[in-house]
Formats: sequence, structure tokens, C-alpha cells
Amino acid sequence: MMNLFVLQDGRLSPVAVAGRAGMDGVAPVWVDLADPGEQERAWVASAYGLAAPRTDATEGEASARY
Repeated sequence: MMNLFVLQDGRLSPVAVAGRAGMDGVAPVWVDLADPGEQERAWVASAYGLAAPRTDATEGEASARY
């Protein structure tokens, strides 16, 4: 699942995106990816030049890494 957030009037506002084409013209300050698929990773990479970090599904909770 992917959520994009833009800064609007000093607050984060979500932007509904229905695919790669919907990302054009959006300049997010935060890209939130929850369990992204390869297609979503490719969309973010091509639209914004960012690579989503990969996590090991067997790690458990993020807090367990610290």
C-alpha cells in the first residue's frame, strides 16, 4: 500500500494516487509504503528517484531492531 503526503498550509495532507500516472506532478514530502510490491517500488523509483528500503519479513517488529 502506498500513500503520498504533501505539505499544504503547514500541514501534511494525503494525496490519492491510483497508479503511476497519478504520481506525475505530485511533489510529496513523505512517501509512505506499507509492504510495497515490486510495482510500487518501481513507481516510486521512476517518479522520484528513490529506492524503498527492503526489510526482512522474518525480523518481527521494527522496534526489535533497535
